[in-house]
Parts: sequence; structure tokens; C-alpha cells
Amino acid sequence: MIMLPIYREGSKMEAGETSDFEFRNPRLLRLSIFGLAIGAYLFDRADIIWVTLPWRTAPDRIVAHLIFGFASVLVGLAAGLRTWAQAHTGPRINFEYVRRGGVWVADGPFRYVRHPIALGECLFVLGMGSLLSRSGVGIALIAIGILTVRLVAAGERQYQFNNPAEYADLCQAVPRLWPSLWPSARPAGNTARWPQAFRAEAADWGYFVMMVLFSITLNDRLAWTLAGAALLVSLVLDPPFRLATSIRASGTRQSLSCAILFLLLSYPSVHSQSRAADPALGSALFQSRCSACHSMGTDSKIDPGLAGVLRRKQLSERDIRNIVNQGRRTMPPVGAKIRATDLEDLMAYLKTL
Repeated sequence: MIMLPIYREGSKMEAGETSDFEFRNPRLLRLSIFGLAIGAYLFDRADIIWVTLPWRTAPDRIVAHLIFGFASVLVGLAAGLRTWAQAHTGPRINFEYVRRGGVWVADGPFRYVRHPIALGECLFVLGMGSLLSRSGVGIALIAIGILTVRLVAAGERQYQFNNPAEYADLCQAVPRLWPSLWPSARPAGNTARWPQAFRAEAADWGYFVMMVLFSITLNDRLAWTLAGAALLVSLVLDPPFRLATSIRASGTRQSLSCAILFLLLSYPSVHSQSRAADPALGSALFQSRCSACHSMGTDSKIDPGLAGVLRRKQLSERDIRNIVNQGRRTMPPVGAKIRATDLEDLMAYLKTL
């Protein structure tokens, strides 16, 4: 029998180079990493997908829907895989691979891959990375990658040291991270703990719902408000910290978790300013959305020219924003078709005319 170390809350590493803190607090570290990745918007103000594909036109929006739809599938697969794995872990931190009649037996995703939670982590960061800035994606991929590799490698070293003969046979039978298409171990028949599993992965399911809605609406504020709500629910149902032996340690963990929660909840306001007042982007938006009816000079097309429109006394900046959002006379409302940052870019451009 091999007891496979699973990095989940409260686990403890007895051997290897990985610190005990990493094994006891994987979710806290994960939140911290994503908090730093989101915080990268403070100095890198460009979404990685938006830079590659600014969805201002209808064809680009279709592609954006497909890209974020695929990202939501990755997050959904991650949530499902991690929940499935959590349902089949034991009351402690180990999962048993047992030899019966010369074959390995296990339950759930452990029949296909030795580290399904780590695999789910990889899928999760790839999916959620589509919402981050360029620097944020780099931070998330590198930090989550290092953490996952360290935890998996430490677990492998531990039971390789304790069970060298059985470990070699298990490696041949069950893949480490790339799952087999067919079960590599027979079912052990243990009862799954689904309530415990869904409680532990509540945040990931909330992120999945958020990604689905974002892939449909492409609405930043809605998406990250839902992400903050999902995190808040998960902190209530299954906090990523446990009462420590000292008040100082417990307070530190709770303070860090609250700081990360605040950062995620405040993301919409940070992000709404991330690409504001960019006349170049506003010019591109004007050409694609406005130039058919408005000129950049004083001459009129279907509607009046917009040269000096913000310097005139007839309309204030607030009036122009309302016209763009709600429409007026022959001009249809376009507020629902552009992002909040697009409007800021457009206003910045109009100030240059």
C-alpha cells in the first residue's frame, strides 16, 4: 500500500525539501499569488487578451466570446476535477493506492492520474489567466507552476523513499500529471464525500460561473464582482486558514486572507482605470463606431462634426457620455456595445479634436 500525500488544507509534510507551511496552506498561497497577479494592473494596465484582440468590431467580439468560452471550459474542468479528487481523499491528507490481487485499486480521478488536484490547478491558472494583465499572467503561471511542481515533487520523493519497490510499479501503472484516457487502477469502492468536496471547491465553481457569464457578456465589472462574491462565499464555507497555536499566527493568516479578498473586490475599480484616457485607442474606436455618421472636423455627415465638441457650450462632457450610452435622435445607443474603458478612451480622443 502507498499513501499518496495530497496537498490540501491542514496537511503536513514529513520529508523532502518543501516547507511544512506550503503543505499546510496551499489555498492561502494560491490566493496570495492571484492577489499579486491581479495587483499587477497597478503597473501593467493592459489585459493580455485585449492587447492581442481588442474586440471593438462584431467579428472580433465573436472571437473574444470563443476565447473566453474556451477559458471558461478550462476553469470548469479544473473545478470538476478538483471537486472529484476532494470527494475521494481520506479524512486525513493521504489517499491510498492499494495492491489487491496484483493490481492497483483507487477511487475517483486517482484511477487516471496520481495528482489530479495539481492537474486541476494547471487548468485553472490557464483559464483564469485570460482575465489578467500581461504581467499578471506571467506572475500567476510562474508562481503557481513553481508551487505545484514543488508540492508534487516533494510528495513523490517522500513515498519513493518510503516505498521504493511499490513506487516504481505505481509509476508504470498510473500517470503522474497527464491523465490516461482509461482507468489505470480498479475501483476501491470507497464512499465519496461530495458535500465536503463542493464546500472546499466553492470558489472554483463560482469562478466558473463568472467565466461563463463573462464569455457571454464581456462585461469586466460583472465578472470581477462575481469573482469577489465567489471568494467571499468560499472563505465563509471553507476558510483557507485554521486557528493556529498562537494568536499572532492566526491573526496574520486572517489578515492576509482579508487583504486578498479586498484586492479582488476592489479589482473592478482598479481595472476601470487601467486603460482610461488613451486617445489612440479612442481614435480607433471612433473610426470603427462613429466615423460613418460623424466627421473629425466641423462639417456634418449624417450627424454633426465633432471638432471642438467638448469646447462648445451646448454640450457638457456628461451630456456626451449620456448620448453615447443612451442615443439621441438619429444616433442609436452604443453604451451596451462598448466597455466602460472604451468610453473613457473615446472621451480622451474627443478632447484632442
